[in-house]
Amino acid sequence: MAQARDESAASEHAPSSASIDPRTREVTAHATGAGEEVSSRPARAGDGPAEIPDLERALLSCLLRLDAASALKVAGLVRPDDLASPALAELLAAVAALTHLRIDPEPTAVLALLRDDGRANGTRVQAVAQLLHDLYASAAVPVSARFYAAAVLKEATRRRAREAGERIAQAAELVPIDALPELVERELLAVQALAERAAGVGS
Repeated sequence: MAQARDESAASEHAPSSASIDPRTREVTAHATGAGEEVSSRPARAGDGPAEIPDLERALLSCLLRLDAASALKVAGLVRPDDLASPALAELLAAVAALTHLRIDPEPTAVLALLRDDGRANGTRVQAVAQLLHDLYASAAVPVSARFYAAAVLKEATRRRAREAGERIAQAAELVPIDALPELVERELLAVQALAERAAGVGS
């Protein structure tokens, strides 16, 4: 039920499954000269096994309980697009913004920032406020924030590897042979970069 609230809070911002991944489109359009599109990956809110958002929720729960200086050190390790949940990615971006302003990222401050930015107004206010309340009330231990950051990055690496395989398989049917090495190399580098970040955080 908590994950359903995550997805509800982000429904207005979740990417459409009909959109095409820009990196695949770029390579395909360049190779074919006709802008032929490779089908996209599913919307992020439904990606991966069910336990992945639980790690992300634990990370956000820790960040909401940390002071600005401590939260900044952890929030700087994980980027919003590393998260599978669009709602939690939005909260992570808000947390990072507050910590850069040296403001403790407690729920009221996060909600205020989202309201100021127009991302938690109207019907979304209650959903976002409830999500923040649930995260803050969870049992995650704040000192474990770095551990959860590393775990989130490891899962992001696995998810990115799956996406790379899907893009390469799709491109294999649509992209000219001489353009495939560029796409494969690009996907490999993206996965490798995430894996190195995960290893750095976990060390």
